[in-house]
Parts: sequence; structure tokens; C-alpha cells
Amino acid sequence: MEHDIDKLLAQAPGAVDSYFPGHWQLMSELERRAQQVVADKDLDAFVSFLRDVAFLKQPRSDHQWLLSAIQGSREDAANALGGLRDIDRLDYRAMDLLAKVPGFGQRGGRAFNSAVVRLVRPESFGIIDWRNLAVLMSASGFEGLMEPPIRLRELSPEEVLRSRGNLILTQEVYEGYNNALRAIARELRAAAIHPESNGRGSRQVARPSLPP
Repeated sequence: MEHDIDKLLAQAPGAVDSYFPGHWQLMSELERRAQQVVADKDLDAFVSFLRDVAFLKQPRSDHQWLLSAIQGSREDAANALGGLRDIDRLDYRAMDLLAKVPGFGQRGGRAFNSAVVRLVRPESFGIIDWRNLAVLMSASGFEGLMEPPIRLRELSPEEVLRSRGNLILTQEVYEGYNNALRAIARELRAAAIHPESNGRGSRQVARPSLPP
């Protein structure tokens, strides 16, 4: 199946705003702020940034409690900020530091956590979401968009559809998912450099080797 990428990109702002009004602008603003907050090493600005990322992920929830909880864990927040400044070296280990901050993975999930690293280093990290997983795994109703689909040891396509928004997306699941995104990105870059090597027809995306 071939997709008009330019058309999809043009539709992206409207699709994001259909989830919650003004979300496209907020996401663009947070992308800009992420770089500034990390560069400035401003802990207060970082705490505020984390609260706004939580709103980006769950705009219909009250996150005032989260702001207070993060402010009460300033040492953990400072360590997380330091990890993000060194994310190119630490890679996934930066997420472990962020997970110690209330609301960003203390219970094992990586939904909010992945949004932070995506905003800080978009070329290396993606935001995890059950819908994105369903596409990559070719779950029922999402077939044909990824070929061959990825398979995760920790999670089946059926479980993704069954749990949906209640799914606990662990660090192990996130790394398998994000490694797949990185492999796809490498293939797309290679195709852009050597377009003559592409075959005709639908693009086949190589499944990455996942950790045993």
C-alpha cells in the first residue's frame, strides 16, 4: 500500500487537534521548549515542562497534583534533567533516571516518559501508544500498514487490542518498539540516499533484531 506522505503530513495538524483542540500548537511549543530547558539546566522550567508534557498525553486529566509531586522530588527531577542532557551517551538509560520522577514511570509504564525523550531527541525516540503498537504489530484492524510486522516477546497483538489505553507499556516493550522505529528510519534514510535500489510495489520494512 502506497501512501502520499505529503498529504498525510498536511493532515497531521487537524488530526492532532481532533484529539484535543490546540494540541498541535502545544506539541510544537513543547518541542521548542524541550531543547531550551535542557540547554539552560533550569530545574523550575523543567518541572513546568514535565507537567505540560503530562497534559499533552492526557489533556482531560487534572495534573495539578503531579506538579506538586514533582516539586516534592526535586532531586530526582534534577537527576532526570542531567540524564536528558547526556541522552546521546546514555540512550535508554536516561529513561531510567526520568522514571524515578513521580508520574513518569515509577509504576513501570513509559507513556509519559517516552513523550519527554521524544521531545528532547526526536531523531532517536518515538512516543509509545497502543495504537502505534497495533500498527507495527499488524493487529486486527491495523493489517497491511507494516510488512513484516514486528513481534514483541512481552506482548501479543491480541493483548494490545484487548487492553488498549489500560496497557502498561514497560521499558522492555518500549525498547522493542523504539528499536523497530529506528530500524525503519535507517531504511528510509538509506532509500533516500540510494533510491535506485528500491524495488517497485509496496515497501517492505525489515523487522529489526530485538533483544533476546
